[in-house]
Amino acid sequence: MEIIVGKTAGFCYGVNRAVEGSKKILKESKEGNIYCLGEIVHNKTVVDELKKEGIKFINKIEEAKGTTIIRAHGVPKEIYKEAENKKIELKDTSLIRCELTSLHHKGLDVSSCQIQGALFDLQSLKNLVINDFQAVDLIGILGVKVK
Repeated sequence: MEIIVGKTAGFCYGVNRAVEGSKKILKESKEGNIYCLGEIVHNKTVVDELKKEGIKFINKIEEAKGTTIIRAHGVPKEIYKEAENKKIELKDTSLIRCELTSLHHKGLDVSSCQIQGALFDLQSLKNLVINDFQAVDLIGILGVKVK
């Protein structure tokens, strides 16, 4: 049996950006302690590799003791406020570069998923999300935990 792998097989742009961005943050770090709030992506092999390289994965911002990476799925706005109160520097790997980076610098902390959701709403499209309401993807898209 012949197996043909497509030319574009592999991670999507967002996952590649998040993983490579995390490696760059770790490499450029002078403090040595780099944390990631949640798993950077849904891939155990990638997460294990980043752990070996030195990134510490945490589940709550309260656990951070230094620069903290925001996972590819994004996080609710409250996380930014908590980090600011703790004087924790956040590195957001969920942001779309180019035009959206300027929104971030203007104080709008939104992830690419949140912007995509907003664009759907602006276009008067109905969004239907079927998921576990505590899943990090959904929390990132909605910006809140749903109880």
